[in-house]
Amino acid sequence: MKSPFTGKEMSLQKELRTLSFRKENFEVWYHYFLCEDTQEQFTTTELDEVNISQCYNQYREKYTIPFPEQITKIREKYDINAAKMSEILGMGANSYRNYEQGEVPSVANGRLILAASDPKEFQRFLEASRGVLEDKDYEKIRRKVTAAIEVEEDSWFERLSESKLFSYSQANQFTGYVMPSFDKLTQMIVFFASMGNVWKTKLNKLLFYADYLHFSRTGYGISGTSYRAIQMGPVPSHFDNLYSKVIENESIEVEYVEFENSLGERFLTTVNFQTDLFSPSEINALEDVRKRFGPMNGRQLIEVSHKEKGWLDCQNAKEIISYQRYGFMLNQII
Repeated sequence: MKSPFTGKEMSLQKELRTLSFRKENFEVWYHYFLCEDTQEQFTTTELDEVNISQCYNQYREKYTIPFPEQITKIREKYDINAAKMSEILGMGANSYRNYEQGEVPSVANGRLILAASDPKEFQRFLEASRGVLEDKDYEKIRRKVTAAIEVEEDSWFERLSESKLFSYSQANQFTGYVMPSFDKLTQMIVFFASMGNVWKTKLNKLLFYADYLHFSRTGYGISGTSYRAIQMGPVPSHFDNLYSKVIENESIEVEYVEFENSLGERFLTTVNFQTDLFSPSEINALEDVRKRFGPMNGRQLIEVSHKEKGWLDCQNAKEIISYQRYGFMLNQII
């Protein structure tokens, strides 16, 4: 961005500041452009969104208020529109639609939406709303809710297995404020494995940089994966379970290569990358990480990742690295 005073390119700055939301203060990494000659500060619509979304995200996490993606999925589980969802939950006519589009619910409404994610609880809301629904609408929704209850009862083992893939099941600072998505993570692995000659150590770092790079640009991760600081750098917190599941689903295969004193694992893709799962900004982050780090080997990437503030602060206790605290501090700017 060029300065309106001098016409020179301005540098992007990030500094810790306190912003307020609903009478509460939150510490955020405030982004702005600085005119070196006049010391004037400027923001863009995109930077304003990154700044204020940090407040919203921390508020949601503090009070366990669901994020827009989760709010949409809860409604879609019952195959009804946002207006009907608002009516059943006793909200204003457009409330649910606004929440899906990013408006932060009140704490009370947030907890009400979370309760509705349980089909049996939503069944109670439906019965309480029967008097305000037309018979045909009530019967249609009742069938969907009954089916949702059956699906949840039949899929308990699958959900238990998925709980071993991610450290968190809800969006928070350790998931990049997005819901964990096994499908997205699988496709990220496919994307990087398609480069060829990608080993496990290298893949761990490529995934980390893709998620954290996108967070540094937008305030949100891509896959919802949590990353732990271990001796060899940041890694997905349950990477062995994750990779085993991806292999089981036949999205990739592993070639074992024997070295002098160890056995290496090289990842090979068996399917095509699904671009439609990702937003343009997510695709850009993946591409930029591939260009920047693709030529490096595992050892070089370990050395690079050991310069990251998140790894340096968390590696002694092997802690999970917070996106909010460290995502805007990436040492490797791309």
